[in-house]
Amino acid sequence: MTSADTSKYVELKNSIHRLPSGSKVLRPTNPNRWIKLTLAIRQRKPLPDLSALNMVKPAKRKYLTRDELAKQYGSAPDAVTRIESFAKTHNLVVTRHDPASARIGLAGTVANVSAAFGVKLFDYTNPLLGQFHARTGPVHVPEEIANDVLGVFGLNNHRILHRKSRRSPQPADLSHKSRPWFIPSELGPIYDFPQADASGQCIGLLEFGGGVSTSDVTAYFAKINQPPPTVTVVPVDGVSTDPDSDPDDTGEVMLDIDVAGSLGAGAKLAVYFATFDEKGLVDILSAVIADAQNDPSVLSISWGWAENEPFNNSGVIWSDAAIAACNQSFLAVANLGISVCVSTGDDGSEAQIQDGRAHVNFPASSE
Repeated sequence: MTSADTSKYVELKNSIHRLPSGSKVLRPTNPNRWIKLTLAIRQRKPLPDLSALNMVKPAKRKYLTRDELAKQYGSAPDAVTRIESFAKTHNLVVTRHDPASARIGLAGTVANVSAAFGVKLFDYTNPLLGQFHARTGPVHVPEEIANDVLGVFGLNNHRILHRKSRRSPQPADLSHKSRPWFIPSELGPIYDFPQADASGQCIGLLEFGGGVSTSDVTAYFAKINQPPPTVTVVPVDGVSTDPDSDPDDTGEVMLDIDVAGSLGAGAKLAVYFATFDEKGLVDILSAVIADAQNDPSVLSISWGWAENEPFNNSGVIWSDAAIAACNQSFLAVANLGISVCVSTGDDGSEAQIQDGRAHVNFPASSE
C-alpha cells in the first residue's frame, strides 16, 4: 500500500497460496522489475448452467454468441470503473480488458504491484520447477473493490501445467502392417470415427510450450498421403512460439497437430500458445473466448497437473482462485457451443503423486 492510500484493505477470498514443496528462497524479487497481471472480475450476472440443453438434441441447441456473452454476462461496468481507478491510484497500467471473459490486465513494477495488492514477492528455486517468483500470504485489496476482484494471477509464475514426454523411434515404413503402432487414419475406423466433412470447422489446440514446425507438418502429411491442415498459430501475451527453442514440447505440439489434422476431416487448426503458469491458462481461455476470427468449435488440451489437495506433496499447487476462474471460463466456452476435450493423464488414479491416495488432474477435473 502506498503512503497516500488510506483505503481499508481486506483479504481477497480464495487467494491463499501455498509454495510448491521443496522451494527455496533466493532473494526478494527486483522491485523495479515490470510484471503483468490478469484479474478475474465480477460479471454482470452469473452464467447459466447447461441443464436447459440436456434434453435438446445438439443440432437444435441454441448457444450464446460472443456479443451476447459480453453484453449479458461480461464484465460488470461499475467493477471495471472502480478497478481502473484503483490501478491509477497505485501507478499501474491497464493493459487490456476482455469483457466476454470478465478479465482485466494490469502491469507495473514489482514495488507498485506489491503495494497495490499487499503482498511481498520473492524469487525461488525448485528442483522440479526451476526458478520462479511467488508471493507470500494472501492477496489484499481495498475494501471498495473486494467484491469486484475474484482473482489476481501473475503474482506467481511457477509451472502448473505439464505433459509426459515420450520418445518413439522414427518410423521406417508406414505400409508395414506388422508394426506395433498406428497412424491416426488407421485408428479412426477402429473407433468408428465418423466420416464427415469438417472443412468449415476449426479445432483449437491449447499448448504451453514449444512451437509449430511447418516443415514437419508438410513432411508428415505427405508421408501418410493426406493433405496437410491449415494451421494458424495464436501466441497469447507475446509468448515465444519458436519450435527450436523447446524441442521436447514442440514434439508434443506436433503430435497434437498430426492427430487432429489427420482425423479432423478437413478442419483448420488454431494452435494457441501461452505460458504454463496460472496466468497462462487463464489468459489462453480468454483468448479463445474472444477469438471470433478462428472461431473454434472444439478445444483440445493435453496438459494438466494434479489438483491442490491438503496431502499433495508433489511440489505443484493450484490456487482455489485459479481453479474457480478457469471453471468460469470453461462454462463460458460451453455456453458458446464449444466442446472441450482434456487429457486426464497417463498415470491412473495416482496422478504421479504416489502417496497411496487417489488424485485427479486439473483442468480435466473442471466442473
